[in-house]
Amino acid sequence: MNTKFIFTTAALCGSVVSNFGQIKPQPAPEKIVVDEYFGEKIEDPYRYLENLNDPNVVTWMKANADYARAKLNEVPERQNLFKKLKELDARKESTISELQITENDHYFYLKRNANEENGKLYQRIGYKGTEKLLFDPETYKKTAGVNYNISSITPNEKGDKVAVEIAPSGSESAELLIVNIDGKVYPEVFDRCWFSTPSWMPDGNSFTYGRLNSANVTDPNRLLNSKVYYHKLGEDPNKDVEFLSNATNPELNIGAEEFPLNLYHKNSNKNYGLVLTVDNRIKLYDTDLKDNFKPTKWTNLVDKKDEVTNYNVDKEFIYYLTYKNASNYKIIKVPISDPNIEKAETVIPEPKNGNITNFTLTKDGLYYSLTENGVQAKVFFLAKGKKEPIELKLPFQAGSASFLTVNENKSDIWITLSGWTSPTKRYLYNPSSNTFTFQPMTKPIEYPEFKDIVSKEIMVPSHDGALVPVSIIYNKNTKLNGDNPLLMVGYGAYGISMEPRFSAGFSLPYCTYGGIYVIAHVRGGGELGEAWHKAGFKTTKPNTWKDLIEVTEYLIKEKYY
Repeated sequence: MNTKFIFTTAALCGSVVSNFGQIKPQPAPEKIVVDEYFGEKIEDPYRYLENLNDPNVVTWMKANADYARAKLNEVPERQNLFKKLKELDARKESTISELQITENDHYFYLKRNANEENGKLYQRIGYKGTEKLLFDPETYKKTAGVNYNISSITPNEKGDKVAVEIAPSGSESAELLIVNIDGKVYPEVFDRCWFSTPSWMPDGNSFTYGRLNSANVTDPNRLLNSKVYYHKLGEDPNKDVEFLSNATNPELNIGAEEFPLNLYHKNSNKNYGLVLTVDNRIKLYDTDLKDNFKPTKWTNLVDKKDEVTNYNVDKEFIYYLTYKNASNYKIIKVPISDPNIEKAETVIPEPKNGNITNFTLTKDGLYYSLTENGVQAKVFFLAKGKKEPIELKLPFQAGSASFLTVNENKSDIWITLSGWTSPTKRYLYNPSSNTFTFQPMTKPIEYPEFKDIVSKEIMVPSHDGALVPVSIIYNKNTKLNGDNPLLMVGYGAYGISMEPRFSAGFSLPYCTYGGIYVIAHVRGGGELGEAWHKAGFKTTKPNTWKDLIEVTEYLIKEKYY
């Protein structure tokens, strides 16, 4: 490839440097817009570009889109790369996602075959059971020009019904449907849904779900004052009981911008009210299960001051993942009978190296993942009755690890591992024998063309001396002579980490063409714990793009680019 470029992105900042040629895109004219914030007037010459109803803005965007397309079409090997990407995608007989397993061993999942645009809902009984198609989104509302896809699935405990959230591709407004095990779709349709998070009740015929104010994605108030409703199959959704909201529960002080959810827990027979925002801290309440589902009294369990980001419940205790007085996170627990978090017992203390990223519960104990520098995953198991966890010897050195369990009444746990250059694999772990059994849902794929692709982890000093973790993926035969195409990405916001993921459809093919793919784990993310997040947050936000700039300068100096 003769074309040389570097592309860098970060939360709230991005830049493109290219030497495609001398042709320049059409510049945007300045048009001063003045806003006043806290008594200070701020001039912005380009904010008018946010108005997509302005024909001049639309014309400018189209002109630059045409320019970008023309320049992209000039990239050498572009068509060959497209051809290769299609071949790699076709190599996958199918792709499995959204896997859910019920207590009676019913498997529900979305499967997209190589020649299909979207995943379809399938079901089987047991890992080796016969597969059955339950719902095909292509058959839903055969409206010309609209391509529907399933965004989430939630089976009930019996495994005889599934709540299916379906939306037009790219839309942030969905509808909720209920599909029976025989493929029947119930007549009720719930609009105004997005991350509705249905929670089935013990009878298997009723559930709670979240609903927005409006299905219109252009409505500026559609995300404000969302509500949780209770629905019983066979009844009119427009008459559903409002179960959890600021309107029904003003004492909870749920903000207009906050999302309330309800999650039923079988063993405690309680509903847990979970309140979320873009802030990673949660608020949590509980209430006893009642038959009438009318507005009820909730008990406050966790406030934002407790700095809890996740929770799990077993028969006796509520477990929390928190960074309060523990930047690298710790796991604590409180009795369900006396849930005062001020009296919480530490189960897993804050690690000295790495930070705790996730945890789950089974019949046998507690599993948690620990990640060092955001890119090297370890998995630990704390057996019930034990004080010290043991580290599991993973089948391969993974960059990320995630868990799938049935519930805390079962021993079953599946651990999914992935890395920059290691294909994602799912294993069933047996704590009795301390063994991993590979359980692919589809035929494993070989990628011999990626055998020379390697990854390297380094730490780059930033402007203030802070060391920024950087992942570099490249062909080991690539010469670092300062003449290589390079693509760099970075995301520094919300405490979210850019975890290693095997990308046969993007980064790895790019590296086979001599490209170098770089991930800058800049401040604002969660790779180095909560302190790393807060170091690129609000008043410290400039560190996000300053880190990105310093990493870019380092790559140039070391002749990666």
